[in-house]
Amino acid sequence: MDPLKGIKLPLIAKLFPDARVVVMQRDPRDVVLSCFRQNFRISAAADAFTTIEGVAAHYAALMRLTAICRERLPLAFHDLRYEDLVADFDATTRALCDFTGIAWSPDLRRFDRTAARRGVSTASAAQVSRPLYDGGGQWRRYAQQLAPVMPVLAPWIERFGYAP
Repeated sequence: MDPLKGIKLPLIAKLFPDARVVVMQRDPRDVVLSCFRQNFRISAAADAFTTIEGVAAHYAALMRLTAICRERLPLAFHDLRYEDLVADFDATTRALCDFTGIAWSPDLRRFDRTAARRGVSTASAAQVSRPLYDGGGQWRRYAQQLAPVMPVLAPWIERFGYAP
């Protein structure tokens, strides 16, 4: 699930009550840093990404909304942690396939080839066009710059089980 899609969860629940929602979790500091560094297409949401404070506030608001939706909407949710995917791709994708009802295949390991063949037009195009790598912890190099938004991110860092 793209965090920006969280605002659509009530509509999804109304239109597709049997929908299965995958919530990709990653260290909030890495998410905020990544969004701040991306050149998103101009939109109301992307406007919030022009400052680190704006990104953090937007992230926290979307996480609050997603948490409320998870409590109140009758949708099936599956958490997929980025770090688990990197550490054990096969086990993590098998669990994802079980959740979605899709048969697992070793071809899933070659997502980079599929992306290159099909073309990807999302912000993550550069990442999905090459083999999986561990991009976690990049925020540490920018800890000083992230310091002002840590009070906004701290509840989510704790809630998702990331070390301070």
